Amino acid sequence: MPLTGYSDVRAVRCVGRSVDIAMRHRDSGDHLVIFLHGLACGKESFDGAFDSPLLARFSLCAIDFPGHGESPRDPAGRSGLRSYAEIVAAVIDQLSPGTVSIVGHSMGGSVGLVACEIIGPPITYVSIEGNLTGADCGLISRGIAEQSNTEFLGAGLRALLDRLSQSTARDLRTWGRWCARCDPQTIHSSARSLVEWSDSGKLVALLHTLPRVGFVYGTESLTPDRQMCDVLAGAEIRPIPGSGHFPMIDAPSRLYRTLAQLLRG
Repeated sequence: MPLTGYSDVRAVRCVGRSVDIAMRHRDSGDHLVIFLHGLACGKESFDGAFDSPLLARFSLCAIDFPGHGESPRDPAGRSGLRSYAEIVAAVIDQLSPGTVSIVGHSMGGSVGLVACEIIGPPITYVSIEGNLTGADCGLISRGIAEQSNTEFLGAGLRALLDRLSQSTARDLRTWGRWCARCDPQTIHSSARSLVEWSDSGKLVALLHTLPRVGFVYGTESLTPDRQMCDVLAGAEIRPIPGSGHFPMIDAPSRLYRTLAQLLRG
């Protein structure tokens, strides 16, 4: 099936400077859904959204954060949740939608929360296993953050790419291909920022300011416990059966059906 939506690299005016951002955009109406990818991933994470008939009524935009995918590294060397959130706000301002919903996966879920602080509450905020607390940094990010810059840019990155490429899990091998396209310095600084925000408690506080929240998780990745349910109090929690941390890879039809339900309310 051919992909829909137009992909290009656009200059985005962000906090008094111009940043080149790769994005895929489809204009289908006043309600924009912006998709935010995880650490060392890219906008391809959400290719399936553009082909889902259940999302046909929405305008869609998926972006590559600087140093990820097809977006060049920020020339000012800025990376991390606050910088990425400012870019998200600038992209939304440039597209000028009537209303906005934010869908973020893993790190992208955290970036989306910081963006909400900048732009104000969206119609709906949906986190796909987005980081909220320090306990959410166990898969990859804390291990990267605990390495020095020199350690990660050398043996650390090679070990990570080997681990992902040699995995028996399709989602991790795919993640490995995305990771190999990213700027190594950006991965390291982004991981440190993600861990810092997750440990701070600020992300949970931001979540609780939003009027309508959805949280989506893979049943092979998470098992909801009391602490998780307390953190997500008031959110619509939806499982994706048979999926790991990457439901867009493991169970895309289930994921986009669930997202359509959450976005339509």
